[in-house]
Amino acid sequence: MAELKIADLGRLSHAYLISAPDIRAALSCAGELAAAAVCTGEGKKPCGQCRACHKAAENIHPDVITLARLEDEKGRPKREIGVDQIRQLAADACIVPNEAERKVYIIREAETMNVPAQNAALKLLEEPPLGALFLLCTTNASQLLPTVRSRCVELNLTGAQAAPDQAMEALAAAHIKAVAAG
Repeated sequence: MAELKIADLGRLSHAYLISAPDIRAALSCAGELAAAAVCTGEGKKPCGQCRACHKAAENIHPDVITLARLEDEKGRPKREIGVDQIRQLAADACIVPNEAERKVYIIREAETMNVPAQNAALKLLEEPPLGALFLLCTTNASQLLPTVRSRCVELNLTGAQAAPDQAMEALAAAHIKAVAAG
């Protein structure tokens, strides 16, 4: 999670788009971010020692929910994540968390959402329920609608980094300062 460089979880965005050449790398990053979001330990997050971190690592934390393509009658994954799955996720996101301060939704292979599902996700990302964190994992972010991508903080795990734009960094710093000041 070094890519985030976030000192305090209060500054987490409500949505991240995690891109990697291999879905396992994106899911690993999402798992670490999810553990940090539900961690109850002191100091560095995730602490890896508290009960919440252990539950997150074992994929049994009730407030860390993974959404994936459904399976057909033969046990094969369907082609797409459908709009009904996103609507169910949206309904669940409005319910208060069980144990943690927030619920974390990991959308596996987000690029497989069909267009109606992406539009439903867009509504959710535009008006996120309080205490919900969405982690969209993908191997190809360009397959998502530009409007969906624009509502997420993009984390690119390919290792390629663009040269920093000093004007944009100054603007971002000014924005963060203004938000922190209220």
